[in-house]
Amino acid sequence: MQRHQRDKDDHPEGPWNPGIQSGLTRELLELSTIFRSENSFSDITQATELRDVTGLPIEDLAIFRPERLALHEVLVRVTADYEIPDPEDASVSSLGMNLRRMAQTLMSLVVDPNRSEINDLYQQARSDLDNFIRSELAGSFRRTRAGPFSKQAEAPRGLWAWFRKQPTVAAAPVVESEWDRDERVILEWSMRAHTSETALEKAAFRSLVRVASAIRLKHDRILGNTHSSRLSLWTSPATTMAAGLSVDSSR
Repeated sequence: MQRHQRDKDDHPEGPWNPGIQSGLTRELLELSTIFRSENSFSDITQATELRDVTGLPIEDLAIFRPERLALHEVLVRVTADYEIPDPEDASVSSLGMNLRRMAQTLMSLVVDPNRSEINDLYQQARSDLDNFIRSELAGSFRRTRAGPFSKQAEAPRGLWAWFRKQPTVAAAPVVESEWDRDERVILEWSMRAHTSETALEKAAFRSLVRVASAIRLKHDRILGNTHSSRLSLWTSPATTMAAGLSVDSSR
């Protein structure tokens, strides 16, 4: 463990943040299961790049393969929905072995025979989420908001002023600042995350809010909304998180 070097982006040190963080080297991080090629589409290099742009924790930026997501779901369902045999003479190790055996049985009988269908469903969901997020990013940051008000022209003087209708002159449009625009977009996404009826849209908006908020916190503005070279940095973490949220919403 090593002493955490605090900077302006960190939370103040205290009882719940003693200023200590893991001292794992890059070489050790590369061996993490979340970045191994059999479990994830991404590697430590891609995750590090996304972390530097978004400010999100590196463990949240792994792009899991559908087989790994299925295993995660099986473990959650077994733990939540099934009772693990617990006789009086059971030990902690036997409970772990029983849980593992139950998960392996479900994987071999249910998941493995349907692996091709699961992969197809994953690819379709990933494509739909990717297209939706790209479209929402382009549309949200292309829209501008102008002031709806107008002002009265200077009223003529004299007797005829009583009989003449005062013309109105449209006021110059109010230019929305970048900060106000970002604030509005995040608020709109947050509201639509609660009102959307489909799991895909709900998941996409929730992930967009999280990624946008993290980027804004780190850089004081939302980056990569108009540059195609940065668009992939948006869609990769957002689509990955949305895929997990979509699974959660469909339960």
